[in-house]
Amino acid sequence: MGNFKKLTRVTAGLMSLALAFGTFAASQAGSSPKLISAAADQNDTMLYDYVVKDLFVTGVNQNGFNALLSNGAPVHFRISSKSDSKLLELLSKIHQSVKAERLIDIKFSSSKLYAELAALLGVIDIQPDSVYVIDDIIYIKDSGTHFYGDINDDGVVDTFDIICYRKCAANNNWDDLTKDQFLNGDVNKNGAIDGEDLQKVTDFTLGNSSDLDEFGQVGSVRLDDTVKVQASEGTAADQKFASAEMNLGLELLKKCYDPDSAENILISPFSISSALAMTANGADNETREEMEKVLGNGLTLDELNEYMAHYVANLPDTRTEKLYSANSIWYRDVPNLKILDDFLIANKKYYSSEIYQDPFDYSVADEVNKWVNKNTRGMIPSVIKKDDITPDLMMILVNTLYFEAEWAAKYEMSVSEKFTDLNGEKHDIQAMHSAEYMYYDLGDADAFRKRYKGNYSFVGILPHEDVDFNEYIAGLDSDKLLSGLKNYEDPNNYDLYVMIPKFSYDYGTLLNDQLKELGVKSAFDPYAADFSKMNDLTVEGADPLYIGKVIHKTRIEVTESGTKAAAVTAVMQNAGCAFYPEPKREIYIYLNRPFVYMIVDENNIPVFIGAATSLES
Repeated sequence: MGNFKKLTRVTAGLMSLALAFGTFAASQAGSSPKLISAAADQNDTMLYDYVVKDLFVTGVNQNGFNALLSNGAPVHFRISSKSDSKLLELLSKIHQSVKAERLIDIKFSSSKLYAELAALLGVIDIQPDSVYVIDDIIYIKDSGTHFYGDINDDGVVDTFDIICYRKCAANNNWDDLTKDQFLNGDVNKNGAIDGEDLQKVTDFTLGNSSDLDEFGQVGSVRLDDTVKVQASEGTAADQKFASAEMNLGLELLKKCYDPDSAENILISPFSISSALAMTANGADNETREEMEKVLGNGLTLDELNEYMAHYVANLPDTRTEKLYSANSIWYRDVPNLKILDDFLIANKKYYSSEIYQDPFDYSVADEVNKWVNKNTRGMIPSVIKKDDITPDLMMILVNTLYFEAEWAAKYEMSVSEKFTDLNGEKHDIQAMHSAEYMYYDLGDADAFRKRYKGNYSFVGILPHEDVDFNEYIAGLDSDKLLSGLKNYEDPNNYDLYVMIPKFSYDYGTLLNDQLKELGVKSAFDPYAADFSKMNDLTVEGADPLYIGKVIHKTRIEVTESGTKAAAVTAVMQNAGCAFYPEPKREIYIYLNRPFVYMIVDENNIPVFIGAATSLES
């Protein structure tokens, strides 16, 4: 970093030279800063454009400013004062950047050529204590701000980017690109620089299209790599983490369950806790304490962050079992909203959050929904509506979770049977039968575990026929359930036969009331919420933030081959205000009436918990 990078406001002759050689600027981070220039016609005077990145201004004097490059090398910039008014204008721009006390990128024009013509397509070392002349400042912006389509990362999307794309696409090789250049260039976010990216940038540059593409917009701001921080290795999952996730899941299941509606329920404790923990990293005092108590179940937020980081870093990704978690933070691009670095760093470190800044017009709903659709592999196409984009909406924090796994022993077929719902009505279903070996006696319910190919399992829980299902749901206890599922009975004493219905359904709910009932109260109160670790309230016009909505959506598909499930949680931040063995017994657990089920890992951490009360083919 700390490099001068080539700009693209070039003369026709230089562009022809670049096309002839098929070269492009892909500056690599090195031990010494580099300078790259490009000629620019301006008012009949030959000027050269330069960009310097990660520059820290240490002082402004009457004719320029002193600065440090990212490697600590001092450098001085002198303004060519053609007029006093121009000098004052440029010095004012510099003063504004100094007040921000942040690293900046600056693009400027100079009549001085700091390289021979033959070196215009290459790089030369910057000498410490050198002086560089500025004729005009084109822009000053915070370091780390990038633009989709700007593959050479020079601050603009233009014809020179097209040259870079053509080389990458032609050779199917982008190894020479820096990480930032690659992330800029991968507009469609498919992990490659390809012809689709080239076409989108070409259309944009030529003015043929400025429409949103499937996942983003060419030329839009990319902030997801602004926060440069190494991900935490985290803490391996144990019973304390399992207890926290199980407790949150069961308590929310009980709050969401409505015996009068007979609605099938599915929630993802992991998705919900991920989105809310990200939010809690911006909370303080009572608001933080309430969220910590509900999410952690005895764990501190710092401990929960570490568990989450390790869990996400070790999710399965194989052909037969995969679990993907993605997080993003979207915030409104307005002067009075300055998101604190510590908040972004925490969520980057523990949750690998992508970070986006957006004007928050109605199009942001499309952007968020496209991101959700992509990260749930199309299972959940959208999470918010355009009506959700109100003038006081300042931030959206989103988690998505996608699970797909094959059964360890697939079903060869399914047969037609009946499912009796809560009201006693019978519905046609496709039933899948198998012999299993992991049986759990839970006292008032029987349970079994059917494994997927990997570390995850489907757990089916069927209350006894003489147990009222509504009362069973109301009495669910996480400690009791975890204890009951810890060890299965000795399979030498029984033959276990189970039936799982083939089913699929969607579920969606607003979790505001349920979370308030569990104890997260002040976070939803415009007058009591304390998210002072999220945004800088000393900024002029800044408003305190509170949670307006917590939206949760899920979908599950259980078939003969395996299971697919997805979840999304969006937190909307608003401004406001024996010696002789006995004969084997036969155990039948047929899920042909209301039942509870979970998808859990080997530690019984539930990624999904559901209650199926009315199923049909």
